[in-house]
Amino acid sequence: MDGYLRCDQTVRLVGSWIDGALDPAQRELVELHLLVCPPCLEYVGKVTDLRAALLELAGPQTPGRLLARLQGDAP
Repeated sequence: MDGYLRCDQTVRLVGSWIDGALDPAQRELVELHLLVCPPCLEYVGKVTDLRAALLELAGPQTPGRLLARLQGDAP
């Protein structure tokens, strides 16, 4: 990554970015891209909304690892 990210690179990193699992340099690249790319910023909103909806549907049969991932507690 040469100081900027393309949309496809950003999309691949969004989940880790939301989880806070990126190193500082990657986090900065994602955030810089999101500042100038409304479609990717919209994608972040959709991923966040989807995770929230899935958490609402989660029940006692939801595997612990999946639940932790949805909550951003596990990589």
